[in-house]
Amino acid sequence: MNRTAIVRAYAIPLALMVLVGLVAASMGDGAVNIARKICLVPMFLLAMRGLRSFFPEAKDESRSLLTHLEFQLLASGLMAIFVVLLATPGNTEAFWKMARLVVSMTLALTAVNMALFWWNRRKHLQRHDTGPNLTNL
Repeated sequence: MNRTAIVRAYAIPLALMVLVGLVAASMGDGAVNIARKICLVPMFLLAMRGLRSFFPEAKDESRSLLTHLEFQLLASGLMAIFVVLLATPGNTEAFWKMARLVVSMTLALTAVNMALFWWNRRKHLQRHDTGPNLTNL
């Protein structure tokens, strides 16, 4: 890794951790909840990287629709859990509200990502459609 890649590998998570800490403090969270939310940042980033190891980006174009749906559900679920845990206070009364929010956010993000995937794949297929004869080249 070159120096720029190393700096980026540490600077982006640290900046996100600082941002999360500032947002949590502005929401009036206590020190313990702020620390918990800051600790979620590297866990979220590592989880997303780990998810990508099972679904390599290089295979996105050739991936089946069902497998891409699986990836989008998992990635959207991670994002929803991350956002909901950051945005909600740590009390037990909000559990069902948090669960509903995670499910609805996961489904909404998946729907948007799948629509973008279909649109991108359709656009890609139209550009590379040479057809069965040479006149379509």
